[in-house]
Amino acid sequence: AIPFGSKDSESKVELILLVYTYPDLPTSQIRQIRARVAFILDNAEIQTKWLDCRPRYEEQPVPAACGQPLGPSELVVRLVDHSAVPITDTSMTGLGHSIAGEGGGSYATVYCAPVRKFARGNKTSESAFLGHAIAHEIGHLLLGSNAHSSSGIMMANWGKREMLQIAMGQKGLLFSKEQAKSLRIALSARKKEEEGNQGGLPNRQHLESTLP
Repeated sequence: AIPFGSKDSESKVELILLVYTYPDLPTSQIRQIRARVAFILDNAEIQTKWLDCRPRYEEQPVPAACGQPLGPSELVVRLVDHSAVPITDTSMTGLGHSIAGEGGGSYATVYCAPVRKFARGNKTSESAFLGHAIAHEIGHLLLGSNAHSSSGIMMANWGKREMLQIAMGQKGLLFSKEQAKSLRIALSARKKEEEGNQGGLPNRQHLESTLP
């Protein structure tokens, strides 16, 4: 049973993820990652829509939203292989990065190579780990740069216990009820703040020229 994400989808807050996958990940693995992210956020009573803004095959159409200014319910997530941080750094700082201040942000990057090494070293599913890492960065984008907690998915450092929780699936590393409520409040607040704003946030083309 789902711990506390039991509302109907129509009553949940919607979050749209514009995802740019740069490593050559198998389609099956991308599906697993997407399913894990959706599961984690569903438990926070947030319905996710995943847009593949960098399709693996050229014949796949790119969603129109990927080239437009970001809306209040849209976040950009990049999956890249390497970071400038040594892969011996197993903190979330070494596994992902969000461009976020105290009030949050809209752009996050998760580094697949260090995640892969850390997951294999702990005998944990790489896809599951990536899903949780993405959800952690989404937490920062909505809750701010100071959103780390002493337990749960927003911990700054994940160890053996957290690896076991990830492997457990439904009883795994999730947002707490308080964090879930804060996520929904943050999303609702963004929508209210952006009402009447026709400009929106910069789109992917601007992002590519500013991110390292």
